[in-house]
Amino acid sequence: MTEGPLSNMVVLEALLGLEAELEAAITDLTLLSRKQEGCLRYDCFQSVEASGRFMLVIQWQDEESLRKHLDSKHVLEFFLETARKLAAEFLAEDYRNFSRREMEF
Repeated sequence: MTEGPLSNMVVLEALLGLEAELEAAITDLTLLSRKQEGCLRYDCFQSVEASGRFMLVIQWQDEESLRKHLDSKHVLEFFLETARKLAAEFLAEDYRNFSRREMEF
């Protein structure tokens, strides 16, 4: 189990013509997720170069908070139903922040 805050990055590519629908679904997902216990950051971005590409940058208090989020009804519905209808593909990865610890040179 990872100690401390845990970040997650998700990139979604909308199916052609469904960019607005995916943006709306991501907005709903974001608003619900920000209310969950342990959420430190939940921001969504749209690519300047490719308007159908979206990125979520998420940070949770700890691994347990992230797991509860990933198991929540609105997240499961988004990724198992909504994203499958609106997105050509998506990538999700967990990250740990190592820049805050002392670096020795």
